[in-house]
Amino acid sequence: PGQGFAGYFWPLTSIHDVNCIWRDVKTITTDPYQPSYLRMHLLERAGLGKATGVPFSIRGLRGVVVYLAGAAASEDELGREVNEIHLKTHADVIGAQLASSFARRELKLAQQQGHIDRKRRNYRVKKKLSLIKDSSIDDVSSNEKEPLVQEKSRRFPGTYQQLKSKSLLYWKKIKGANLQPPPPMPLGQSIWSLVGSFLAMLILVTISDQISKETDNSYQIILGPFGAFLTLQYSLVPAPVSQPRNAIYGQLLSIT
Repeated sequence: PGQGFAGYFWPLTSIHDVNCIWRDVKTITTDPYQPSYLRMHLLERAGLGKATGVPFSIRGLRGVVVYLAGAAASEDELGREVNEIHLKTHADVIGAQLASSFARRELKLAQQQGHIDRKRRNYRVKKKLSLIKDSSIDDVSSNEKEPLVQEKSRRFPGTYQQLKSKSLLYWKKIKGANLQPPPPMPLGQSIWSLVGSFLAMLILVTISDQISKETDNSYQIILGPFGAFLTLQYSLVPAPVSQPRNAIYGQLLSIT
């Protein structure tokens, strides 16, 4: 016998049976040939004393629906024709639902597989078309390029062609490469940059001369980096390198 109540009733029932076969739950659980199943013992402790299995067969799907009744239920009441018709009808409904769910699952899998197959076919077709297109383009381009290359090689042989192309490129860069120059700086900002840079450099030169006098020309400030620093501070104020954190940390790292 199989496991559980369904396994117990599976070999004992048939869809051609007229009456349902009711068994005591205790008889099933104490059957030495029946595999131990915890759910059966829990149902017995819950007060369910009788069980029956009603088979169904829907479009090739076969199974058993287990019904349970209380220990005090009358077998005559359970065996009434109306009750048995009710149980068998519900067993067929449950079987139909199971068969429908399995059919939907198989249909979904078939649709997914068909979608995957269509994608694979489309990919193969596109790949073949792209290969054919690439080969045709390569053939046409190779046929068109050969006379052009031969004609250019005759017109500008060797080094003369390279010098001419580089000269044209440099001349284009000198002319600005068709780029618009940036807008001029406002007059007020230009005056502020001039005055600020001049005063800052004057202060630094004064400090450098004082340090040089005090140390007998042993130490002095290197003013070159500060010139670039002041240019950034007074001329390129919005630039990231002109921000206080970058400017201060950069000067400290360059000094160390």
